Amino acid sequence: MTMLEWPTEHKTFTYNNHPCVSWNRKPVVKDSPAIKWDVQLQPVKYPNLVRSLTLFTKPQPKDTTDTICFENLEGNQKFNVLVKRRINETGAPWSKHYHEFAVQTESKPPDRPPKFLPLGYRYKDQELTVYWEPLKELEWNAPHLEYFVNSKSNRLKASKVGKNFAVFGKWNYKKPDTVFLWSKNEKGLSAEWSRLEVPELTDAMNRKAQNLTLADNILTWEKPVDDENLNGYFFYFCNGTDEVCHSNYTTKLEYNVTGLGAIHKAVAAKYSDHKSGGMKWLSDREDTANIRYVEGIIALLVLGAAFLGARKLKDMSKIGVSVPPGLLLPRTPSVPELAEPSQPYAGVPHPKTLFFNLINMEPIEPADEHIEPEHMEEETSMTVAEQVAQPSGYVMMNAVNPTLCNGYIKPSPPR
Repeated sequence: MTMLEWPTEHKTFTYNNHPCVSWNRKPVVKDSPAIKWDVQLQPVKYPNLVRSLTLFTKPQPKDTTDTICFENLEGNQKFNVLVKRRINETGAPWSKHYHEFAVQTESKPPDRPPKFLPLGYRYKDQELTVYWEPLKELEWNAPHLEYFVNSKSNRLKASKVGKNFAVFGKWNYKKPDTVFLWSKNEKGLSAEWSRLEVPELTDAMNRKAQNLTLADNILTWEKPVDDENLNGYFFYFCNGTDEVCHSNYTTKLEYNVTGLGAIHKAVAAKYSDHKSGGMKWLSDREDTANIRYVEGIIALLVLGAAFLGARKLKDMSKIGVSVPPGLLLPRTPSVPELAEPSQPYAGVPHPKTLFFNLINMEPIEPADEHIEPEHMEEETSMTVAEQVAQPSGYVMMNAVNPTLCNGYIKPSPPR
């Protein structure tokens, strides 16, 4: 068997967005045996990662080069390449390693979307937050990467998208929904997507783990209020460096976090009917109230305010008003001859008489004649009405019958 020798030079190029390398060779007239290649690719940014490839080529007559291409490599990365080869026959010796060289991959859309954490959702304060495992920088396939998230039935786009989470405001918790997730860079979206089924969350508070406590590196919790169809729990731990979260399944009510180096910790209850209340973080304040209870309390407050307002209006309608005598008087008929002005107190003129245009008239002087005693007796026996009808010193309103029989000023006729 012959050991294959290496030419002194090589050439790198790109074919169909794949990096390739070729070496010159002498053309052959007849068929040549196939060649087996052993390739090691090492990302420059991640020297601890090495990808091994095994390739086969079949030289054709009149070929002047031996060429291999590297497919399915991450985009926008530089790789150091180490390669050796031999004739693809049993017992054929391997060649020496060709000296190390580098190839550069071009940017391309992400190869995959991130994966949602199991039961990776949290509902609180009318907001739904979903969590996933972000892609590593090696998988970005471009200088920058972001994520695109939306829901199916709610038709909502996430109001906030982070490295490993997204927030939906005003989430309709009364209906189940599905959340979709893509990776995205300047070359486009990932061809595939991840999906997370979010159930109806009306009873979410009753289907969450309760009273999370961390003591001596042991995280403990209590069963949810509703433990029917309860199967177990997912424990989540996230570090603070690359914001990556991981999950483990357990049937116990505790988890040993020694050596995890986790900053954030959470627990989610798993149900066989797939109606979990979602994740409960250790930092969350305890809130076991049912969402419907909160709605009931709000309704009671509104009804109570309406009842108190109606009661206050009713009490106000019973308030008595004290009016001084004479302030509120019945109106005098427009025809003064048909009714006399009402008089609250004797000797006090009616209020309407105060607004008339009074004209001072000279009093009539009695005749200067001697009155006999017998006539005085007759005068004293006159009735009060006859005395009032005599001329007196009242102010006259007009020349014809200016005073009434009771001695009050007669109002002017209506105009």
